[in-house]
Amino acid sequence: DFDAESYESTGLLVGKSAYAIITSGGTLAGSPHDFATGYLSHVLDFLGISDVNMIDATGVGRDRVNALARARAQIKDIAEARDRPTRKAAE
Repeated sequence: DFDAESYESTGLLVGKSAYAIITSGGTLAGSPHDFATGYLSHVLDFLGISDVNMIDATGVGRDRVNALARARAQIKDIAEARDRPTRKAAE
């Protein structure tokens, strides 16, 4: 949505979450040479999605078992964090 008076735009997907599984030939997500996660986060934020979860599956081509085990652990952590009751919900 675009506000012509303030020249500001608001993404139409506000309140939505995104889960992105990132893999590359060896660039770890969040490392100094990683541009993919920042770019993807920026695009999703433009669309209104600010709750972005990056799952790093780098290394699948070299060590599939360990790369997928790390990715599964990240997915499990994200799921457990989502299932925990928030302080407001518990009150």
